[in-house]
Amino acid sequence: VFNFLISYLSIRLFVRPSIPVIKALITAYPEAIRSGCEEGYLPLHRYLYRPIVDLDALRLLINYFPDSLLAKSNRNQTPLHVALDHHTPDALAVELLLDMCPTAVSVPDSDQYLPLHLCLDCAEVLILSIYIAIIIPSSSCSSCSCSSSSSSSSSSLA
Repeated sequence: VFNFLISYLSIRLFVRPSIPVIKALITAYPEAIRSGCEEGYLPLHRYLYRPIVDLDALRLLINYFPDSLLAKSNRNQTPLHVALDHHTPDALAVELLLDMCPTAVSVPDSDQYLPLHLCLDCAEVLILSIYIAIIIPSSSCSSCSCSSSSSSSSSSLA
C-alpha cells in the first residue's frame, strides 16, 4: 500500500510542510501514522531525512503517535538514528527527540551503532553538547511509554 503521508513528507524536502495537509492526511487515513514503507520507516523516520526539519510538524507527528520515537526500521534505526545519520543534522530536531525520549540513546541499530556513534560521525559539536546536556540529567521519556536508565548512569558520572 502506497503511503501518501510518507510520500508527502519526503518529497517536499526543502519546503515547509503544511500542517493542515498533514492533519488532513492523518484524518483521512489514521493508520498512515503507524504504517511503514518497504524499508520499515514510519512517517516520523521519513520526515527526519529532511535537511531542514520544521519543529511544529515534528511535534505534530510525535503527538499523533508518541511510540514512534522508539519504532525501529528494517535496519533497526529509531527516529533518533535517522536524525543523526546526516553530515549536518538539524540540532533543534535532535534536541526535541532527545528531550521527548532520552531512552532512544541506548538503542543500537543493525550495525550496532548507537545514536552517539552517529553523532560523533557527524562531528557536530552543537549536537554533541545537546546530546550530553539532555541525556545525562534525564530520567524518563516525556512522550512515549518507555523509561530511561540514564538517571542511574548520571549519578555515577557526577
